[in-house]
Amino acid sequence: MGTHVNIQISETAPTSADTVGAVWFKASTNVWSKCTVLAPLTWEALPASSGDMTKAVYDPNADGKIAETELALNYATHSNTLDHNGGTQDTAISGKEPANINIQAHVISAHAPSNAQKNSDILKSEIEAVLTGQISSHTHAGGGSLPTPVNLTLFAGVALKAWTNMPAAETDLFGIANLYYSKVDLTNATQSRIVVRIAVAPVVNAKIKVKYSTDGSTWYDLCSVTMPATANNTNVGVWTNIPAGAKADVFIKVVGIDGNGTADPSFGLITLQVK
Repeated sequence: MGTHVNIQISETAPTSADTVGAVWFKASTNVWSKCTVLAPLTWEALPASSGDMTKAVYDPNADGKIAETELALNYATHSNTLDHNGGTQDTAISGKEPANINIQAHVISAHAPSNAQKNSDILKSEIEAVLTGQISSHTHAGGGSLPTPVNLTLFAGVALKAWTNMPAAETDLFGIANLYYSKVDLTNATQSRIVVRIAVAPVVNAKIKVKYSTDGSTWYDLCSVTMPATANNTNVGVWTNIPAGAKADVFIKVVGIDGNGTADPSFGLITLQVK
């Protein structure tokens, strides 16, 4: 049951009131008054702009009291798009998030440009077009390059092999043309050296070289080692910078030079080391 307001309806001012705030209605003039002081009893007319009673029946229970649910006030000077029982405003804010400074900051912050592509629309060719060259600052855990240096076997005999009458002129290993060839990709290499194991020594200062070629016809020096006239020796050449022309997938071969045409050096193992 709603809250009740004491209302007296008469043509003359009531002589008593239950409480301050009691209401008196004079029907002939349609004037509402309220009690402002109990002693002495004082009635104060309500201004017309404060509201006009529009309900035809003022006392539906005939008990001198009018339930608030039976009253409807119409204020000509007042408007409100939201009704006063809260229904409209509850609907208006339903599902809305409370104010949040982080959300507001995001709303006004810069976003992707209008011509930005979705990840699913980016082509592999577009990525490759901008990602070029080596990334020196990037590594993978557990990864890395091949062991340094890399050993490439150019000759390894089951038994020692002698080079009979090793000549002074530059000649393919053991005087056999087009046999001790190989191919290696030196694109990312920076230096190389040759390691030669001998049993029978050649003439002093005889050399073993590794040469490279891009076409198998024209050959250039890659690295070399000078051998002393000492038997049972491992001869290690110095690290030599890889020539620019050799930084490719090239042919390589072993040659000898500066023999005396008489000494017969024997070889056990010839390797090329690259780093």
